[in-house]
Amino acid sequence: MSNEWERLNQRMVKIVEKEASVLKDKHNWIRKLVSVGGFPAKYIYSYYSDTGYISPLSTGEWKYSSKDNTTSERSIDLDYLKDKYKNAN
Repeated sequence: MSNEWERLNQRMVKIVEKEASVLKDKHNWIRKLVSVGGFPAKYIYSYYSDTGYISPLSTGEWKYSSKDNTTSERSIDLDYLKDKYKNAN
């Protein structure tokens, strides 16, 4: 049985490593894995750019925050925030 657990554990590690890889999208937002939980596993991501970051909220909304903390906005639409703040200064 322990061999089965080891095999499953190694498989999960490979999945998490793949999901944790850094990816850039068309607006140059970098996706980073910030949490894994639940069964089946749920992957939680945040997005980063030169101007700020977008993180998920427990309400299902997304929140953009500028790096200098002067701008903040919430939206249910992740693509809207990524598009709106892709070139924010």
